[in-house]
Amino acid sequence: MIGILAYGSLIADPGWEIKELTHSTIADVETPFSVEYARTSHTRSGAPTLVPIPDEKGITVKSFIFVLKPNTRIKSAKNILFRREIHQVGNRSKIYIHSNNPRVNKTIVDEIPKFKGIDVVLSTRIGVNLPAIVDEHITDQKKAEQLARLAINSINESTFFTCQDGIHYLNTAMHYGVMTKLTDLYKQAIIRLTDNSPNLEEARLWVARQHGLNM
Repeated sequence: MIGILAYGSLIADPGWEIKELTHSTIADVETPFSVEYARTSHTRSGAPTLVPIPDEKGITVKSFIFVLKPNTRIKSAKNILFRREIHQVGNRSKIYIHSNNPRVNKTIVDEIPKFKGIDVVLSTRIGVNLPAIVDEHITDQKKAEQLARLAINSINESTFFTCQDGIHYLNTAMHYGVMTKLTDLYKQAIIRLTDNSPNLEEARLWVARQHGLNM
């Protein structure tokens, strides 16, 4: 049996390929590695996203496992997960090719054997490109403020109406119980920088108004 580990946007939006192959879901699973908002996403206009980090730099978070249908081949599972991560769902010309020495922007699909009673659980990994977030010499407060400014700046006409901005990403992760070491401080920084908005949804609307978006 094969599973797919989800701890970021994959939880709420796995894409139709993964949905079609999913047999069941296991909730409230702790990731076997630490996770943090340590990467900016080009497709989200620089918004911070969740990626694995060295264990000593953060904490594990709540995740979900999509258990795939019996007889699913591991190669097929890796391909559909890879396509979801590179925003090419359904494009069968895109197949996963593993690299033992990946570049920082290369999406890697790792195998976690015998995890939570499943033969193999697949998990994606991509490099950290926000080194300050894993730098022990920088305070958590400063890290949170950097994340908040990136999330705020990620809101534009394209990302706001497609819900691809950083504030929506953070709010969705928190909705599913994904709480990193910096999550609370990150949220508080956004609230503070958006005229003390009552919550993240209102903060998002406040930023959209400041950016002149027609809602």
